[in-house]
Order: sequence, then structure tokens, then C-alpha cells
Amino acid sequence: MTTYKQTETSTDALTSTSTALQVDTSLLLLNGVMVRSTYCRNFTGADAIGNTAVRQATGGKPPYRYTSSERGIAAVDHGGKVVGMGNGTTTIMITDQSNAQVSYPVTVSNVYDLLVGHAGAPNTYSKYMQHLDRYDYVYMTPEIRDVLDRCYAQPWIEYFPSSATAWTGIANGDLAEVYSGEGTFDFVDQNVHNSGLVFSLHGYDVVQETGSWEVVESPSDK
Repeated sequence: MTTYKQTETSTDALTSTSTALQVDTSLLLLNGVMVRSTYCRNFTGADAIGNTAVRQATGGKPPYRYTSSERGIAAVDHGGKVVGMGNGTTTIMITDQSNAQVSYPVTVSNVYDLLVGHAGAPNTYSKYMQHLDRYDYVYMTPEIRDVLDRCYAQPWIEYFPSSATAWTGIANGDLAEVYSGEGTFDFVDQNVHNSGLVFSLHGYDVVQETGSWEVVESPSDK
């Protein structure tokens, strides 16, 4: 997964107050679609819709320190902005200058990881789609395509060799769409061999059951 830098201490020039430190303690739900993967490095800085929120503390003795108990699930910055990094539930803790603390829970969902590869040649379009269905994986849905376009510059997905092509899951008659690591799309015959773009909400341990999973290397593997 990609990482999000967490800055913990606010720089706001706030003064002491006699009211107690407080924050909205209701569950924060971040359920916007996002893709975080070592294959996706060209982040534009744009937030995925529904994947971020700002929740700030009041009262107590500012400035405040915001921390996350699990940054792999949600990261928080000095202004109280929370970003969903992975699926699950964690806690955001706020501490003021007198060491008073308040917290609230965050649940993150719909953050996809990505694997590029196949479970043995020839990996036709039909075989690729059957593999997705068998293991509850996902193709490049319109929602995933939209968030890649919003949050990443082309090439959205980088791998080696960049000229290799991978099924996206979109078909048009006897043809199906492929993506290349150079950031281009094309339609080719469904019966030829290609790797596949495999998006997942639950990891990839299950792919080992195939016994013949060939992975296309991401930039972080080099």
C-alpha cells in the first residue's frame, strides 16, 4: 500500500480556554472508493471523494496533537484531516498541552489494493474474468477508473516491462480492453494471452492456491 505522512502537532496560534477538551466522538465513516498500491505512484494530491474528512477538537489547552492508533488504516494530520489508507477500524486520539485526551473511532472501507499478473498462460479474457469471480476480486470498474483518473497522473499503474498489457475487465463484442504500463489503453482479441489488473478489498493470500501465479513487477520491486 501507499503511505500518507502524518504530522501530529497543530501550528495554530490558539490560546488557552477554560472549557474541557472535546471532539465529536461518533463513528467517522470513510467509505469512498480509493486505490492504494505500489503499482500506483503518481499521486496528484487530490483526495478521493468520501475517503477523507476533517474533525477538529475544541476547548482544552491548544495546540492539539492528533494521532492515529493504526496509520495503515487511517492517517491524520495536524489540522485533524483524516485520510483512509486501508480497510478496517482504528482510533483517532487528540491530546492537548495539559495532556488531556479525547478520541473517536474511524472505519475505512472501499480501499482497493492492486496486483498485476495471471494464474498461468494462456490467460485469455475469459480466464481472467473467471479468476476474478472465483476469488472475489474486482476488475477496473467505472468507479475505480474514475478515482485513478482523479488521484493519479498517467501512467496510473506502473510495472515492468511497461510495454506489457493487462486485461481491465471491459469487453466490446469479440474484443476486450487492455492497459499497458505506459499508460495507454487498447482493445484486443479476447482469446490472446495478457496479464490482468486484479483489484482486491481483502488482500491476495488466496492467489497462492492457484500454484502458478505470475506477478508483473511493480516499481517498488526493482
